[in-house]
Amino acid sequence: MGWAAGWDENKKGIFGQIRGWEREWGALEEGYIDWIYREWGNGVVLQRVAWRIDWSRAVPRWEAELQSLENEDCRLDAMICSMQENLISLSEDENNEKWALFSHNCHVIVLLFALLLAIILAIIC
Repeated sequence: MGWAAGWDENKKGIFGQIRGWEREWGALEEGYIDWIYREWGNGVVLQRVAWRIDWSRAVPRWEAELQSLENEDCRLDAMICSMQENLISLSEDENNEKWALFSHNCHVIVLLFALLLAIILAIIC
C-alpha cells in the first residue's frame, strides 16, 4: 500500500482525523497534493496544512489571548514593583544590612568547613 495507506480514493482526508482541521483552516489544492506525491513518493504520511486561513475565526481568539497576556503582564509588573519596594525598605534599614552580612559570612564559613572536611576525607580514604 505504501504512502497511500489510509488515504481514501477522493483524497479528502487521512485516517479520518483531518476533518476538523479542514473545516477550520481549509485544505490543500489537489494539484499540490499530487505534486507532493510525485516529489516525495512512497513512505510519505501526508497531512494537509493550512493554506487558506479562516481569519474570522482566528482573530477573536488571538485578541482574547492578547488581552490575557496584557493582564498577566500588568500583574507581573505590579509584583515586580512590590518586590522592589520591599528590597528598598530592607536595604535602608541598617539592622537588616548587618544581618545580611552575618548571613553571608555564615554561608562562607560553612562552605569552607565543608571543603576542609572533603579534603580530610579524601586524604584518609
